[in-house]
Amino acid sequence: MKAGVGYQYNNWFVKPWAAVVPYYAYLLNGTQSIGMTYFDLKSTKSIKTYDAGMFLNLGVSANILSYTSVFAEYNYNLGLQNIETEKGQYLYNRGFSVKLGLAFEI
Repeated sequence: MKAGVGYQYNNWFVKPWAAVVPYYAYLLNGTQSIGMTYFDLKSTKSIKTYDAGMFLNLGVSANILSYTSVFAEYNYNLGLQNIETEKGQYLYNRGFSVKLGLAFEI
C-alpha cells in the first residue's frame, strides 16, 4: 500500500516531476536457496513480516503528438526499517528502477 505527493512543472516542452511516496509492506512469502537447499524465512521468523519506507521518484515527459507523450522515470526504494530479526545483523529493502514508456490520453 502506498500513497504520496508529487509535483510536475508544466511550463516547458520537457516536463520534469518529482514525488515522495511513503509505503507500508507485508511479507507474503520469503524463501532463500543455498545450493540445492531451500529455507522458508517467513516460517522460521528469520526476517520481519512487515516493512516501511519511501519511494523517491524523478521523471520527465514530453509531448510528441497532441495526445501522446514519452516519459522516463527513475525510482529509488528506501526501506527505513531493519527487517532482520537477529541482533547485530542488518537487512533493508533498497533498490532502484528506471522506466521508459509511452503515455496516451483518452
